[in-house]
Amino acid sequence: MSYKSPLCINYDKLESLLSTEKYKEADRETNQLLERINSDERKKRREQYRRDPSIDESSFFTAKEDIKIIDQIWMQYSRGRFSFTKQYEIYRSCGGSNDFSRSRKKDRDALVKFFKEVGWYSSSLAIYGKPGGKSLTFSFDAPVGHLPSFAKRTKTELGVMDSVDTGEKKSTWDWGNIVERLT
Repeated sequence: MSYKSPLCINYDKLESLLSTEKYKEADRETNQLLERINSDERKKRREQYRRDPSIDESSFFTAKEDIKIIDQIWMQYSRGRFSFTKQYEIYRSCGGSNDFSRSRKKDRDALVKFFKEVGWYSSSLAIYGKPGGKSLTFSFDAPVGHLPSFAKRTKTELGVMDSVDTGEKKSTWDWGNIVERLT
């Protein structure tokens, strides 16, 4: 299928990987696409600022459409099991707030519940104050919301967003940035 990407990104590879249930490769491709989207969005914002230094921050370009494309592809090919939207729904049902800029006890508790719900929680790391550590399951039988793994990779401490580690470079995005672009 052809997607109208404002950033002119081709999503055929992600779609192909998910249509053949190659979840590990699709997860890796998703993280690489998010890195590119992040980079392209920053470039567009810098260009906007150069043209008009008085531009209001709320007027800056955001890559909402491209994030939604990735989300739609995951939703479609996982039959609604995996996507950022599904993860956010689960997080909210666990009591998580919309405010990703603050870390509150309620949100920390919700994050632990969320990690348990999607199969990311490892009690061995909980003693260190970290919710993750459990290996990912790259199959359709993984818990609902288990993939893509971007949220797991960006939450290194309870309630604290950190940068994603794709093995190559660190992103300045976190899961909150993704969710903000979906809503």
